[in-house]
Amino acid sequence: MSVATETKVSLEGLNLTASRRAVLDIVKGAKKPMKAYDILSDLQQVIPHAKPPTVYRALDYLVTNHLLHRVNAQNAFVYCQHHEKCFHDHPERFNVIFTCITCGAITEQAHHVMSNVMAEMTKAMGFMSDSHILECTGVCKECS
Repeated sequence: MSVATETKVSLEGLNLTASRRAVLDIVKGAKKPMKAYDILSDLQQVIPHAKPPTVYRALDYLVTNHLLHRVNAQNAFVYCQHHEKCFHDHPERFNVIFTCITCGAITEQAHHVMSNVMAEMTKAMGFMSDSHILECTGVCKECS
């Protein structure tokens, strides 16, 4: 499944301003992770007066509400491929983002066994994770 896969997103109860909605649509439509300044460039096509703080505030809101993920390895953002499956309401759920170092393609996967192991490890350590996203870099099937 690619990042740009079409899914129906439940936006009920969210305060999606015009800039937040535009940023969400830009990242959702991207085939690869997007950096903030690339998002800004695309956003300025829709909202000409948009400035960096507009993008950063929108990204913060969208990440906090689990519509986007920040990919730390690339300092970029991707649309949450598992949003519709509602894993975010379960504090023990961990997702893995696989990033191809050759083409930059991103795939997000989740597995209950891996989630259980991670939840058990963090609980045993008394560790409060601020992210339930694990990143794995390598080479995808198409590039290998």
